[in-house]
Amino acid sequence: MNRVNVIGSSGSGKSFVADAVSRVLGLPLVRLDALRHGTGWTEVPDGLFTARVADAAVGDRWVMDGNYLLVRRLIWERADTVIWTDLELRTVMPQVVWRSLRDWATRHEPIPGNPERLRDFVQPSHPIRWAWSNHACYRKRDEQWLSDPRWAHLNVIRLKSRAEVHKFIRALELRTASDSQSSSSR
Repeated sequence: MNRVNVIGSSGSGKSFVADAVSRVLGLPLVRLDALRHGTGWTEVPDGLFTARVADAAVGDRWVMDGNYLLVRRLIWERADTVIWTDLELRTVMPQVVWRSLRDWATRHEPIPGNPERLRDFVQPSHPIRWAWSNHACYRKRDEQWLSDPRWAHLNVIRLKSRAEVHKFIRALELRTASDSQSSSSR
């Protein structure tokens, strides 16, 4: 696993998984939201976003956190692994609500210059509304993309529950620790 794209619905834990994979494997972390948005959640032009992603994808080692369809082909042509945090809507919704409220209350900026604002909660693009409205159609879309023979080179890891997420991360930590011990004993 050297070039990993973590995909999933808002609130599915994709950033949590991307952080863990980046930390455990020592891979640079690329947040697609940070490449897509300027201050105040303004979207940069498509061309600039695509160029930013292309620059990041050139590297030999990375974890990209996000699933923008505009740049998916570009990422997946270079990726060796896709991790799909495919949690049920009944799991996603409490997570995305909790995260949004926590970020608002603590004034945490998920992307520098972009604080969670209470007035944004009613916007169609807000993660809470986005997850609620788009979970089913995005799941179907992701299944279709992943079944396309074009992407047969990808190692696909589909995590369907919090328990599977934690089990995957723990297994990755153990494998990496074991590999380190094997390397140092030579």
